[in-house]
Amino acid sequence: MALTDRLAEAVSDGRVCDPKTGTPAPKSHYAEACFSVAALRVAAERGDSELHDCGVEALTTHLSRARDVRGHGEFTSFALLELLSDVRAGVYKIPYTAEQLVSQIEFESGLSTGHGNNWLLLQLLCRMKYAEMVEDTLSAQIHRKALAQLAVHWQSADGIFQDQPRVPIEEKETPLTYHSKMTYLAARLGEYNPEWTARTKLGLWALSNATLPTGEAHYFGRSENTLFGYACALASISTICSTVECPPWMETLWERLKKYLRESFNPTSANAVPARCGAPGVPVDGYVFDTVYAAYAAMLLVGIQKPDRNSTEKSEFEKKPRSFEVIVGSEGCMGLAPVGQTKYTLSRPDPRYAGMVPLALSYESCPILPGVPADAWNWASLPFLPTVVIDEKPYSPIRWDSIVERDTETVALFGTGRFTQLPATTGRPDSYSEEDTSVPAWKRLSRRLFLHIGKDWYKKQAAQISASVSRSIFYRKDCDVLAMLTSTEMNEGRVIPSSGLISENYTESLTIEHSQCVSKEESDIRGHHGPGTSILFSETNTPFKSVFVIDPGNNVDTVNTTFTNGFSTRIRLKNESETLVFEHSNNF
Repeated sequence: MALTDRLAEAVSDGRVCDPKTGTPAPKSHYAEACFSVAALRVAAERGDSELHDCGVEALTTHLSRARDVRGHGEFTSFALLELLSDVRAGVYKIPYTAEQLVSQIEFESGLSTGHGNNWLLLQLLCRMKYAEMVEDTLSAQIHRKALAQLAVHWQSADGIFQDQPRVPIEEKETPLTYHSKMTYLAARLGEYNPEWTARTKLGLWALSNATLPTGEAHYFGRSENTLFGYACALASISTICSTVECPPWMETLWERLKKYLRESFNPTSANAVPARCGAPGVPVDGYVFDTVYAAYAAMLLVGIQKPDRNSTEKSEFEKKPRSFEVIVGSEGCMGLAPVGQTKYTLSRPDPRYAGMVPLALSYESCPILPGVPADAWNWASLPFLPTVVIDEKPYSPIRWDSIVERDTETVALFGTGRFTQLPATTGRPDSYSEEDTSVPAWKRLSRRLFLHIGKDWYKKQAAQISASVSRSIFYRKDCDVLAMLTSTEMNEGRVIPSSGLISENYTESLTIEHSQCVSKEESDIRGHHGPGTSILFSETNTPFKSVFVIDPGNNVDTVNTTFTNGFSTRIRLKNESETLVFEHSNNF
């Protein structure tokens, strides 16, 4: 309700505006439609006539727009169908008939469009609701069946819903926020088909594997607005636990996400942390409108209920594969993807999807890493990843073949990287404009013939070059010490060593050792978790080995590394009772 109230304060002449800057949300988005649902629901619960009028005013603003101005048809149609459902249930009254609402329902995505799969899944839900509340036809049934048959292939064995590509081929792309969104849609589809409820549970289990004990999640991929991801996850749990029993792991996920969202919510910007880290008008994720996502989140969060039908049964998914690894220590924790995904952002492989790098690291609930900064796309190498340059073409290991080994004291990951070619030039995001909606004719034809799927698949294949990279990651749980050992071999070209990142309050916690001398350049940066320091290193034309040790608990006395063929590092703890020995091998 606090989110809805904050948005209501920023409404001006029916436009939902950014609470911080006063800038109206784009007309081509869905802020007014979703906010009207949230405002009307909260107003009905409180008996608040002023908030009710504010919601009607926003709805009127949306309905009065010409069709060629509006966009995001699936999202606005979903909001209108939610309105229609509420009105028919007698939750509140609005000065519009059902026919007027239904006449505004429209869809944009299709099998050959460039939209993410989350759009088509939302369209499937809208079509189910439409058939239930308005009318059903044979053509509509055929359309729903085609969508449903395609959608069942979008969930991997590990429970993750893929946002790209349309067809079930590798390599898949899924920002965790979009996985959360699709999990919510699966929960709502479960109201029509119980098979989707089972898929929802698997999706939530996958999300629980990517959630730190602090409640931080959605750090995989898109990180400039995570509020709607948290809202979707909570709404998913609330939806399915109204009909099925809630296992302990799901209740734990609920409590962690709710606690984190409550603590990280920023009422000034109506967003949660992590949030945008770039300069105004220069987002990393193509476009980020906090107000739009906040309105969508507000619509979902109104009326959600804590699960109370708890079961004691163990998870049936324990033997499922995992895309994420969360390691919990004494006072700290770390989240990472052992394999990773190749996803292009700003024409470069996005480091927020990389495997075998710490994506989230915290100690005593404080972030140790600032997050990938907005200017990382200008760096010669990606954060925590080496780059090999051969014939002036740069390559970096984004995806990895890896294994995970666990014992009572240490979690270890061993991996061999798959090189992906990087652009020879660096990139920066462009400012988004509401006029930037045209799609070139050649691109429309490519999508219609599904040629873009083959092109994207080919671009993501591992580059065959005369170089190799291997990495060993060790996390000692009792003292929260992280050690990352990397070896880069090549027969030609040169190596740009792995860069480093550390939050401003933990610069003394980072120790870096190299097999040979290279110069370094430190600079102040700001990531989505706040300010920090980046460390970039000069290139070398010989094979290179490096060790990163992060010790946020200040438990390490000395670090001593022996750089031989299979090198090792010895970490002496301050209590002098033990010396940690971590050995790296190029083969595992």
